[in-house]
Amino acid sequence: METTLLLRPHSATWREQLADFITAVYSAPYIGLFETAIILAVAIVLTKTWGTSCDKPLHYWALVYAVGAAFLLFPRQCIDKGLLSGRTRHVALFSYDFVLFSFFLGWLTMGSFWFFKSETCRTNVPELYQLCLVLLIVGYLVTSIIGLVACCMGCASFLSETIRTYRNEAHHPSERERLC
Repeated sequence: METTLLLRPHSATWREQLADFITAVYSAPYIGLFETAIILAVAIVLTKTWGTSCDKPLHYWALVYAVGAAFLLFPRQCIDKGLLSGRTRHVALFSYDFVLFSFFLGWLTMGSFWFFKSETCRTNVPELYQLCLVLLIVGYLVTSIIGLVACCMGCASFLSETIRTYRNEAHHPSERERLC
């Protein structure tokens, strides 16, 4: 699988380039290890702290976060391993990533609200509180990086199209310019 974005033809849209970038990032072996570590950490902390009281549902937030990480890891591999090909694969990957990214962004916002409004979790369940803090930091970092890359790719695509248009106009003058 080709993961180099610079070798894409100029006709590729920034969405296709972003889908290639996300595919390259999520196909890297360290991402699988990282997601597995998140799932294991959540499982260990939740089994240790499940019966303890907390005024906000941080237990459920961490559980759903781990399930989302599993969805990020496993079903995407099925799409990426060749069940689909060509344009259909790009559309499926982009749609899957967009839906998952939107879910994580909303769930991250909800977790932030619960985390910072919690009054008893920090003292009653410090392991869960610390795990949620780490998950929030990681979630915001990943969300920010993907958002930044998407903005940069959109700007780069716009600039390259603008430069290509000006070059074409310089080599092929319009009818009005020829008459003058």
